[in-house]
Amino acid sequence: MISLGLAALMNLWIRRRRRRIAKARIRRYNIRPAHCEPLTLTICMEIFDRYYRSADQEDLRSFCRFTPTRFDELLLLVEPQLTHPLTHLRPIFPRHRLAIFLRHIAHGISYEALQHEFAIGVTTVKLICEEVAAEIVNHLLEVYLPVPTTDTWISNAEEYLQCYGFPHVIGAIDGKHFMRDRPNRTGEEFWSFKGYPSQVMLALCNAKGGFLAVDIGSAGRTSDSALFSDSPIKHFLESAEAGIPEAEALEVVGPTPYIVLADGGFGLREYMMTPFTQPSLNSRARLSYNTILSAARHTVESAFGQLVQRFSIFRKPLQVSTEQVRRLILSTVLLHNMLGPVREEIDEDVQLAVRGMALQGGTRHLTRAGTEVREKFVRYFSSI
Repeated sequence: MISLGLAALMNLWIRRRRRRIAKARIRRYNIRPAHCEPLTLTICMEIFDRYYRSADQEDLRSFCRFTPTRFDELLLLVEPQLTHPLTHLRPIFPRHRLAIFLRHIAHGISYEALQHEFAIGVTTVKLICEEVAAEIVNHLLEVYLPVPTTDTWISNAEEYLQCYGFPHVIGAIDGKHFMRDRPNRTGEEFWSFKGYPSQVMLALCNAKGGFLAVDIGSAGRTSDSALFSDSPIKHFLESAEAGIPEAEALEVVGPTPYIVLADGGFGLREYMMTPFTQPSLNSRARLSYNTILSAARHTVESAFGQLVQRFSIFRKPLQVSTEQVRRLILSTVLLHNMLGPVREEIDEDVQLAVRGMALQGGTRHLTRAGTEVREKFVRYFSSI
């Protein structure tokens, strides 16, 4: 009985395997004919090399957002991992792999379009972009998104005071939706209140529009308050490991803690200041506080605007896996920090797009300690 049962199972497995093999896609070509000409790859890569060797560094920056100098700095970090062993197949060199990925994120060019631009298969383009994004995360994370220290917070507070007149500010926090195709079998999980599927990034930024900490990947239905409540950023800010300086005296109001600026959706806490809303906005002093807070908190909006301005891939839905969305966003955050603030003015359409990516407010969370600290800042601004 046992042997007959095993034989029947084996026979069933063989039949199913034969059916799968029969249904498998038969590759017509190992390499597409259009990509097989001996000089095709050389000519297509020569387009990049021409920009790379140009006497005007802006040529390459227009091509992939990096000048040759900064491109070489990045290549030096990731080149060993992007170097593949030579085989009978034509090798794609590390600098060209990096160029393909940077071209993809800088201008939002699809895999299908890149296969024609660089004369390589669409699957190869996809694998290259996934590989390069992963290596950028692996090698730039500790360099360009290090864990903030006490010195970091003090430096940020000095910059916010100098630029916006708001003392004791160590950063501004907000979250943004990144459009994407809806993943299979996820129902409405990724469908945001904006009316499109998305994944969310929560970010803490400094006064110059650089990213200090990010939490990437939450589904689009998440609101401000829910996202922050479950975020590693919240747990870090509330832990001793954050190294946030102790409260220091402000003239007129006395000891005041160092704080993070946020909009009303995040809730008022001892270390997080939010604006007054109606009907509480009932005095000139509170209106002045709101105005100064809004100007200082704009730095996080500016950071998102610079990110979208620099990497046009975020101006349309991302058509990649959930994990690759995380890698793409994190890799661009690291590259943004590496390159520094965007020099040119942010386009109006980008500003509108970023405002359209804002998170939905959740339940207002107010604490007594937060209310007391906010009143201290109101008195401080009314006294200067």
